[in-house]
Amino acid sequence: MNKVSIQISFVILIWVLSLQASSSQPVNAPIGQACQRLVYPDLTKRHTYYYSPGKINVRLDQDNKPQMSLLSLRYTGSHCYRDTDEKRFFNQFQVEMEMEPIHKDTIRQIRDLLKLPKSSKIKPLPIQELSAHLLVPVADEQGDFQYRKLGSGSTTHKEKGTSNNYWSSRIFTIMLEASEAELLQRQIKEKQLGISFSYTFYSEMADISSATFELQGDEELIEGITAEIDKSNVAKSDTTLYVQPIISESFALDLDSNPDWIKNIDINEQMPPAYGALELRCYDFKDQLRPDIFMKTVEIEAVGISGKTVRTDVSFKYSQPDLHTHFIQFKYAIRMNEPIRYRVIQYDMDGNESIGEWNEKDICSSLIDVTTPSDDNAIQEYTLDMELNPETLFSDSSTIQQVDIIILYQINSSVIRQEIPFQRENPPHFQTLTFKYHKEYPIQYQIIHRKMDHDDIIGEILPLDTSFLYIE
Repeated sequence: MNKVSIQISFVILIWVLSLQASSSQPVNAPIGQACQRLVYPDLTKRHTYYYSPGKINVRLDQDNKPQMSLLSLRYTGSHCYRDTDEKRFFNQFQVEMEMEPIHKDTIRQIRDLLKLPKSSKIKPLPIQELSAHLLVPVADEQGDFQYRKLGSGSTTHKEKGTSNNYWSSRIFTIMLEASEAELLQRQIKEKQLGISFSYTFYSEMADISSATFELQGDEELIEGITAEIDKSNVAKSDTTLYVQPIISESFALDLDSNPDWIKNIDINEQMPPAYGALELRCYDFKDQLRPDIFMKTVEIEAVGISGKTVRTDVSFKYSQPDLHTHFIQFKYAIRMNEPIRYRVIQYDMDGNESIGEWNEKDICSSLIDVTTPSDDNAIQEYTLDMELNPETLFSDSSTIQQVDIIILYQINSSVIRQEIPFQRENPPHFQTLTFKYHKEYPIQYQIIHRKMDHDDIIGEILPLDTSFLYIE
């Protein structure tokens, strides 16, 4: 291994370690708002807080024109479909957005306004998903205006920003059906009511609204135990993380300041560089299919109009699960009737690089999906339903206060232990657990009966070969 390779591997390893050390569990109950940012605590890390993303607006160029365009491409036939006399249209709305930045002074202001400890860490709230669409007012039969959503979702194909902060600018691409593009252009030409851009940020957060934490016994002993728990990083309650919306905003688009933003282009067997002709998808991080890797890079090669190879690459990251689809724009125009090939490079959580083989995209397809197929994925999802019989276990004659089901499994070279408690005084006595595990290692379970006199019955560790556990 040469010096450059060693340096790159070292940088990758440091990045991976920082990701593993920064596992976040924000709580969905903000402690307050400061500097126009909501601030959320972490479930398990004391004095760790997260601030919400800033507002986003259309980026302006040097002439103060909004950076957006509606590309309407007229397709007049291709050998792929044997339809050289047929005319169809493909439409893309693209807009470059910039996010309101946050500075070090702002972080200090947030800490002071919310009276947080000086030693507290204040970090960006991890974003799981960012959806966006256009809103167009359309009159109904009574003449009343109702807003209609346009576009098949929103995707991003490039961004600017740093890994330890939110992005500063992104280009959003919204695909439009022919009828939607026609409606959009009609609204503009007839100068009807304004068109708006709407977006929603989603984050994976802990919901502890129903969680309880209670100790019984000697008051002095309880006080000492509580103090020790407050010093630790152990959660006071078992919770599940849920993806939920945190910010939803919309604003009007200024369409009059840039009269040239609608472009009509003819395409056949070639694609201009301004158009994102190729859709690239990877749901490994959005759907949490690959917790064993932290980055996937896709290298793509196409044939340019001059006959030379045109290259580009795109990365999907563990730290950016909301970036799961890209519309690829090549630097130069490419030939769509020539093969396009790609390969995938993976980086695991230990910093190791795995380079895949080159694959050829179907000439007549505009989609490349590099999501790991289920059969090829060593990481699998397991759902376990658990139920116990309270009439036998928690009868009046029984001294059992609680039954704990311990689930043991392995992922990312670590053995995970999950404890699911069933309490006498806290029905219902049915729970479901879903988790990801490495399929090469067996899942095991253990049952512990906890008694009032502390003479607990600890069962042996057994292999789990069922999706339903019934305990009586």
